[in-house]
Amino acid sequence: MKKCILLYCYLFLAIASHVQAELMSHVVSPNRAVIGQVIELSLKTRNPIKTSLTPDMVHPFELVDVQKSDTQLIASLRLYELGEHQIPSFNIIAGTKQLFIPEKTINIIKTNPNDEIAELVKGISLEKPWKKWLFMFSICLIILGLIALSLKKISRRQKEQKNHLENPRQNAAKICLRHLKHLEKQHLDPEHHFLKISQIFRAYLNRRYTINALELTSTELLSFLETQKLSPETLKRANTILKTCDTIKFFKANKIDQDFINSTVIPFIKRLEEEKT
Repeated sequence: MKKCILLYCYLFLAIASHVQAELMSHVVSPNRAVIGQVIELSLKTRNPIKTSLTPDMVHPFELVDVQKSDTQLIASLRLYELGEHQIPSFNIIAGTKQLFIPEKTINIIKTNPNDEIAELVKGISLEKPWKKWLFMFSICLIILGLIALSLKKISRRQKEQKNHLENPRQNAAKICLRHLKHLEKQHLDPEHHFLKISQIFRAYLNRRYTINALELTSTELLSFLETQKLSPETLKRANTILKTCDTIKFFKANKIDQDFINSTVIPFIKRLEEEKT
C-alpha cells in the first residue's frame, strides 16, 4: 500500500513539474511605473502559444499592443490610476497544455522621483568657480582700499597734530589765513565784515603769543606788540588794522577799503611770520 502511495506521489510531482516547465519565463517590466507609462508583459514557453491576449484578460490595465511569435508573447499595457494594481491571473494554451499565468502587482505613481530631481538640477545655474573667486577678490580689494584710506587719514591727522605741537606759531598763521579767505566769500555788510576781521586778527595774536588778545583793548595790544621788538613797518600795519576795525565798529565809517584783507591784514601776517619774533 505504501509503495502505491509513493508511486502516485512521484507521478503527480513529475506531471506538475512538466507542466511548470512548459512556461520558461514570465516577466513584467517595470513593476513601478509612472501614470500612463507603458508596461511590458513578456511570456515565453517551450511549445507554440495558441492563445491570444484580450483586453478583458488584463483589466483594469489598457491593452496597447500585442506581439506574438510561436513561443513568445509580448503585451504593452498602461494605466491612468494611481496606487497598487494587479494584472489578473489568466490561462493560455501552449501546445496541448493549458498554462496558468499568475497575477503581478504594479505600483503606479504620479511622477518619477528621478525625473523630478533631474528637472530641478537642470533649472539650477551653478556659478563657475572663477566668478566666485573674482567676486571675493574684488571685495577684498575694496576692503583693503578703505583700510588704506582710513590709515592715510589717521596718519595725516596725527601729522597735523604733531606740527601743531612742534610749531604752534606757524599753525596759528595757517588758521588765520584760512579764516580770512573764508570771510572774503561771505560778502557781509561793512560793520560785520570788519568785526569778523578784528576777531580773526586778535585770535591769531592770541595763538601766536599766548596772550588773551580778545580781552585787550587796541591800545593795550599795540603796547604789547611794541615789546616784541617788531619792525616799525610791522607795528604801523598792526596799528592800521586795529584802528580801522575800531573805526568801522564804533563810528560806522562810510569810506572803507574793499580789499582791506589782501592789502593790509594778510601782508601783516606774512611779515610777522618772517620776523619770527
